[in-house]
Amino acid sequence: MILSGLVAGIAAIMIGIPLLSKLRGDYFALGTLGFGEIIRVAFVKGGQFTGGPFGIIMPSGVYETLRPHYWVGLVLAAGLTFLIFRIRKSNFGLALISVRDDELAASAHGINILKFKLIAFALGAVFTGIAGSLYGHYLFHVSPDGFLNLNWTLYPILMAVIGGSGTVLGPVVGALVMTAVFTLASVSYPEIHPILSGAVIILVMLFMPNGIMRLHHR
Repeated sequence: MILSGLVAGIAAIMIGIPLLSKLRGDYFALGTLGFGEIIRVAFVKGGQFTGGPFGIIMPSGVYETLRPHYWVGLVLAAGLTFLIFRIRKSNFGLALISVRDDELAASAHGINILKFKLIAFALGAVFTGIAGSLYGHYLFHVSPDGFLNLNWTLYPILMAVIGGSGTVLGPVVGALVMTAVFTLASVSYPEIHPILSGAVIILVMLFMPNGIMRLHHR
């Protein structure tokens, strides 16, 4: 899991240097989406090394219960949330907030915009790589189409927006709400599950545009 995070972080630095130095906003998002599609095709064409479109099957015989996955996931979620809380309260976190709010003003105060963007991008990749490794050991099957699709791009954004982007606990609350809604809808109304889940998301975006955690700020 540690190696998964390190590899993802190194890859993010290699990708981020050319993209973050030239692109920003929507164009940066499109650039990362395009690069993700390149990686997906490369993995599909990777032959024996990547398992091709079928992917790689991981040995599951060592696990007799999913209890280790649960506790490791819980510790990771709590630990990374606490780490993000500490980062937000640090000088580094204040610099990141200033870059997010006004790049020109942050640059005028001596903040290296590219450096802080790159560090934030790499940290996000490290966290995602660790979580991806845990999920891979939960499914015991890693395939390009299963992991390199738009769902894994949209879900984290939706979680953050629904919970309250820019807050520490917002993505946690958003993840809980989305998981609860999607699970209940798929079990209770499997025929209209996508429609019902999409309607809930739209309603939240309309009536709680700042997210659940920011309701008291309205």
